[in-house]
Amino acid sequence: MFLYKELYNKMNIEARFKLRVKMIEAYNQVKTIRQISREYGVSRNTLRKWIKRYKEKGEEGLKELSRKPYNSPKRTPKEIQEKYWKFVGKLIGKKKNCLEIKIK
Repeated sequence: MFLYKELYNKMNIEARFKLRVKMIEAYNQVKTIRQISREYGVSRNTLRKWIKRYKEKGEEGLKELSRKPYNSPKRTPKEIQEKYWKFVGKLIGKKKNCLEIKIK
């Protein structure tokens, strides 16, 4: 039995992509999702997700997607960030050693 989970973190992006393509090819050869998921050590839901992406976008859908969030609602606004860095810059400019800075 192939243990996908053990090798996943050791594989580079291209190897992961090729493995997903192999799973889709196996699926297209009339194997069942259950069989393939057991054979490769992947959950059935994950395999279904890749099959759906493959049907929608072809091989492009099997590539790694960004995990970066679309937005960051708790992110500090740019104006405040700029004021902060301007303030810190002034403090650093006055002190020779950054460790001397004490923010009150």
